[in-house]
Amino acid sequence: GKLNLNDQIKFSKHATSQQPSKLNLAVNESITLDKAIDALIIKSANDVAIAVAEKISGSEKKFVKKMNIYARKFKLKNTNFANPHGLPNKSNLSSAHDMFLLSSKLIRDYPEHIDRFKKIKVNIKGKTFKTHNNLLRRDNKYIGLKTGYIRKSGFQISLLSKVNNNYLLGIYFGGNSAKERDNKINFLMNKY
Repeated sequence: GKLNLNDQIKFSKHATSQQPSKLNLAVNESITLDKAIDALIIKSANDVAIAVAEKISGSEKKFVKKMNIYARKFKLKNTNFANPHGLPNKSNLSSAHDMFLLSSKLIRDYPEHIDRFKKIKVNIKGKTFKTHNNLLRRDNKYIGLKTGYIRKSGFQISLLSKVNNNYLLGIYFGGNSAKERDNKINFLMNKY
């Protein structure tokens, strides 16, 4: 309730210095919160994660404290956040079960935003960014909540499907490749 979708998200030097995947905007450039949300979902833009964190809390550190307060409030017992984007940090910890709980809360509490997760591309400042989630292109029953990768836990995905107004949420951690992850979650979602 403190921000609206038209608010501007400005990129600090710290935000622009993040490792890829990112939008590669310059210091002091800005985009709307609406575009920032799409960039986080579709591009997994690490620079945007920092810029949004700074907009909400004033600093990355304060935002991470807030993330961990919410993790405890949502009963994510095996989760600790060290940064807002999930890039490798020995203090970033979670589990498939906790990501199931967090994804479920997102779906229940913000159903008006679920269609955002079906988008396969977003245009920002004249550039088109495409999703990392190939399952969205393969099958229109999928609503792609989030993909991810870090060496320690492999390729991951939080994926929602909708068939005949029935929803199924699947979480998969540990893929050796994006293709393996996609094939395994697709198999499991079709099985159930």
